[in-house]
Amino acid sequence: MHLMKIQLVYLLTSLMWIHIGCVENAEVPGYYVGCFRYHYPDNDAPDFTHKIDGTAAAQTVENCLAECLKLFFRFIGLMNGQSCWCGSSFGSQGAALCPQTCYGNSSQFCGGFQALSVYATGRMVPGPPKRLIINQTDETLISLTWEAPSAPNGALRDWTITATMVETF
Repeated sequence: MHLMKIQLVYLLTSLMWIHIGCVENAEVPGYYVGCFRYHYPDNDAPDFTHKIDGTAAAQTVENCLAECLKLFFRFIGLMNGQSCWCGSSFGSQGAALCPQTCYGNSSQFCGGFQALSVYATGRMVPGPPKRLIINQTDETLISLTWEAPSAPNGALRDWTITATMVETF
């Protein structure tokens, strides 16, 4: 009995080590990153900030992936086969076990109790800015203001803004 317990602990430790490492294939949509603890709503970690409403998105990895891609997020998280989350980072609460398979595809993992099965969306850049406002201050000058994107997906180093004249009067 003692030998079996040691082997099980080693196996679990090995699995956690594999999933905590860097995400080498984050640009591959649907790539399984690993399983991580996530406690919501008492969570102060910024990992998964957007929950998709409804249960259809939580049925399969593909459903959740489609919803989070629409919102420009870098990662998806499926919790206990019942909820789909979108985020720009993962793992701040540590590794976990995700034994729950997806209800719509039993060959996929869909998290566990307070645990997210995390998959990459393939999106590596920030989403579009929020509340982009264009103000014409006079005949020859416009100003732009905006808020940071909902899906930062890492630090923004700079913005490039281009303007093309479409018509003159």
